Amino acid sequence: MPAAAGPGLQKASDAARKTVPVRAAPDQAPPVAPAAVPADAPAADLPDAASHGVDVSAAAKSEDITPDTNHGADVSAVARDNAGADAVAAHKPVTAGKPADVGKPDGA
Repeated sequence: MPAAAGPGLQKASDAARKTVPVRAAPDQAPPVAPAAVPADAPAADLPDAASHGVDVSAAAKSEDITPDTNHGADVSAVARDNAGADAVAAHKPVTAGKPADVGKPDGA
């Protein structure tokens, strides 16, 4: 166990009135798995809806370039940009719409 875990484990042991952790810690930590995508891999070609999330994330992580406005409001504006609305409209069935009546569908 790391030395930093000592105070927390002691507090947990006192509260539980038994030794914590219950299981023995392994002598050696398991190896860390390699990253799924290498850091030097080229950027993926994302569809519009996926790149929208990337855009929102980039806006949230960037410095506030407009100090006279609220950074959270600026990020919210990017998030509400409706980047996926065109894709949804393109794939929406022609027959989509409100149901004619309420209740279970026929045969359900």
